[in-house]
Amino acid sequence: MKLSRRSFLKSSAGAGIGFGLSLGPERASAIEPKNATRIQLIRHATAIIHYAGRVLMVDPMLGDPGVMPPIDRSPNPRPNPLVPLPLAAEKALTGIEAILVTHTHPDHWDAAATELVPKDATLFIQPPDSAKFAELGFSDAQKIDESVSWKGITISRTGGQHGRGETGRRMAPVSGYV
Repeated sequence: MKLSRRSFLKSSAGAGIGFGLSLGPERASAIEPKNATRIQLIRHATAIIHYAGRVLMVDPMLGDPGVMPPIDRSPNPRPNPLVPLPLAAEKALTGIEAILVTHTHPDHWDAAATELVPKDATLFIQPPDSAKFAELGFSDAQKIDESVSWKGITISRTGGQHGRGETGRRMAPVSGYV
């Protein structure tokens, strides 16, 4: 299912998305409705989403700073991750009900995620990554061809690309989720 810009905007209208939790959870809960949508950027592409009373994580990159090599051909090569997590990885995973994985490049799913995410965690993945998660021992990795209904939420997969031409072909498939 491919969503047009108009369909996406209609589906997300009124969601009340706010970035970060600068108020702190105690103040935020005092002024937000119980099921308000909140998105907290953790680091890089890793985020925690509170939506419809559920808690999801996107692209867990949970390793310590500098444990991965620099990105090839980057203008300022520095080991990754560049910054520490704002909280311990185990704490970041506390209360997470499902994880959305856009793709398995190590800056979106790293070795620490493979180690720390429980093997029975609910993962929503793109079809090309099914074999990889099975090999890693994850028992509830659900591929989304178009959309899936989970605990009262419909999750639709969208296509994406890392670049154009040869770079895009080399970088492998990537997905987004609405």
